[in-house]
Amino acid sequence: MFNLANSFAQTVNGLIGSMIPFYAKYVLRIPESQVSLLLASVFVSVIPLVAVWYWIVRRLGAVRSWRLSLAVYGLSVIPLWFGSNLAGGIAAGIAVGFGLAGFLVTPPVLSSQIIDRDFEQTGSRREGVYTAVGGFITRSSGLISALAFWVVGMLFGYVSGEQPGPDSQATFRYLISAVPFCLLAVSFLIASTLHFPDKSE
Repeated sequence: MFNLANSFAQTVNGLIGSMIPFYAKYVLRIPESQVSLLLASVFVSVIPLVAVWYWIVRRLGAVRSWRLSLAVYGLSVIPLWFGSNLAGGIAAGIAVGFGLAGFLVTPPVLSSQIIDRDFEQTGSRREGVYTAVGGFITRSSGLISALAFWVVGMLFGYVSGEQPGPDSQATFRYLISAVPFCLLAVSFLIASTLHFPDKSE
């Protein structure tokens, strides 16, 4: 269930990365030469923001920080809906970078604790099994991403760059903001139902 929650969030990583060029073209309507600035606003901002999440994990612990990161990530994609120019897109990208940084930091911390707990309870070292199973479930995010693109494309009539449909702007607003928000909401709900016992238990 932990990895299933992460797979929905991982889908958002893939969606945002692949949708930014389309978002720049159809929503922000900026030239291709400026797309790199938009990408940098998301992925370069992650680097210093990782330190912020390191501090948060130290203060709140792995479980609460993981749940918080999913909630923050979900909220961080909302500003993308309102972007209308390069400046707005960059501001929204930095917000997404903060949410993304949290998701990149917290799952590995919690995963390592789950593996340590398993060793304490069973005496068996099964890091490879955990990593393989977790990787398999998380990689299902590619299927979820493809399904989301197909459904939204059908609803809005998007076929290709040559046939973007009657409302390409709405298509990519939904794909880069509304769909990620829904996926992260599902991820957060799954995370909220999980019980991680204290060591005393």
